[in-house]
Amino acid sequence: MEATSFVGRKEELRQVRRLLQVSRLVTVTGVAGIGKTRVAVRAASEVLATFADGVKFVELAGVSDPGRLEQAVAHALELVDLSVRPDTEVLVEHLRDRQMLLVLDTCEHLVDACARLAQTLLENSPNLRILATSRQSLGVPGEHIVALPPMALPGPRAMKSIGALSRCESVTLFLERVAAVKPDYALTGENAEEIAEICTKLDGIPLAIELVAVRMRAFTLGRVRDLLDDRLWLLSGRVTASRHPTVGATVDWSHDLCTPDERLLWARLPVFVSDFDAAAAEGICADEALPAERILPTLLGLVDKSIVIPVKREEGTAYRLLDIIREYGAARLAETGDEGWLRRRHLRYHFELALRGKESGRHGDQVESWSRVRRQWPNIRAALDLCVQDPELRETGLMMAAGLWYLWVACGMLREGRDQLERLLAQPMPGSQAWSWGLLTLVYIANARGDLDEARLLLERCRLHSPPGTPGAELVELVQLKMNGTLASVEGDPRAAEDMLGTVIERLRPNRELPEVLLPAMVELGTCLVLGGEPEAAGRVLLECRELCDELGEVWANAHADYVLGLVARAEGDAARAVRHARDSLRVKTSFSDTMGVVSCLE
Repeated sequence: MEATSFVGRKEELRQVRRLLQVSRLVTVTGVAGIGKTRVAVRAASEVLATFADGVKFVELAGVSDPGRLEQAVAHALELVDLSVRPDTEVLVEHLRDRQMLLVLDTCEHLVDACARLAQTLLENSPNLRILATSRQSLGVPGEHIVALPPMALPGPRAMKSIGALSRCESVTLFLERVAAVKPDYALTGENAEEIAEICTKLDGIPLAIELVAVRMRAFTLGRVRDLLDDRLWLLSGRVTASRHPTVGATVDWSHDLCTPDERLLWARLPVFVSDFDAAAAEGICADEALPAERILPTLLGLVDKSIVIPVKREEGTAYRLLDIIREYGAARLAETGDEGWLRRRHLRYHFELALRGKESGRHGDQVESWSRVRRQWPNIRAALDLCVQDPELRETGLMMAAGLWYLWVACGMLREGRDQLERLLAQPMPGSQAWSWGLLTLVYIANARGDLDEARLLLERCRLHSPPGTPGAELVELVQLKMNGTLASVEGDPRAAEDMLGTVIERLRPNRELPEVLLPAMVELGTCLVLGGEPEAAGRVLLECRELCDELGEVWANAHADYVLGLVARAEGDAARAVRHARDSLRVKTSFSDTMGVVSCLE
């Protein structure tokens, strides 16, 4: 959802729409602050009806590793694939017959990887079209480029009348953004010349105009013009290949006019690689210099100055930084030397978020909690990346990745989970409980993917790593037994599976230990029993499982039990009851983005 109204760019929008009819790859280019993303989003919304399979938006600003590009695209597509095939191959197959527009936003830091992926997808998906935004073109054969110019400036003809001047794009944008902070403000004969002069000095760069317009809340038009004159003169020599000097000058000017708290928070917010909420900002960015109680007022001050963009969602307001604002803040953070502790604070916050999600059934709404964690995936990925990079944090990363089992298995992110765990498990950690739990979570993922050979190999590695007598070995052995029971049930040995799963349930049930192990064991035991011709016994196990789910607030496991109760009803010849159970389960599985659960219920 756009936070502010869309102004102008009619010709550029027509050009993008026209090119999307004749070209399969269109790239919107331009310097930072020129409005590439806004134009792409608006153009995509205007052509949405022409694509039978819709438009998918892939935000790449938070993806730092070119090797993660395919995963980012798959995540945006909500694509779940249980095979061990390369990510590119999975994307090709998924998109092969789809008539879709794929929007790749902010490609400049991944331009080579984006170019390779775009070419591969277009060669194999005849009805796919790609709209990219980048500070430079991708360089792919057949690419058509829409280079965004600055907004139209007031020329001599526009100055002849108030009406003509108000229709000038840069002036229109300036007036709309001023109206947001001063609703009664209007273009008049008295202020027309100064407004035209300001828009001209800002070279028609949308971001620069917006940053200056909001300053009208505190300053007169003449004061804004004079301050801007000083700043542009001082910084007129600063220019880079991808940044217009006016943008740099205006961002610098905006920074100077911020309060000390606002400047400090601006430097810290780039630790977030995607959207964040006020609670996250308070939990990560606060310290003695900027206490938690001052974070929200400071954040809202940055919103008022158009430094931070609010994003309205059903679950509440989130916030984000435009790329150039993030880059500026990151440079300021690097000057302070605070990046190290801030990234560790970011890791700790998302570690706790992951573990709260694991325990959410007992402490709140599991659907909302897991959905929130899934929305925070880019920030969680950045936290796990830090653990991979720093050997001292690898154990923390393994505990975090193991605690996120629900994100990988229940919320359809098997590939991401496998990738993260394999990176963290790349080097053995003798005697580490975290290493054992990481391996067991990888076994869980392998089972869910149907890769039984891999699951057995991992279980053997875990057995060798956690011999009896080591700290925590008893629980690890119990989980290993459960995983072996799962394998036996899938491999067609229901009696062995029933024995192993039954032992696990008897051991864990009294103290309600490890509900993420206990409840799936009960569901799997019920499945073995119903498929083994004992629906009545299966029903007893599953009804007990549902009672425990209600006691523990476990919604996902309850829905899984509902699905198997549908199998019981089908085995007993009660089709209506089977359908009711399947529908109840389907409703919950859909809310978790549990694709495999949805498919099972539909079947």
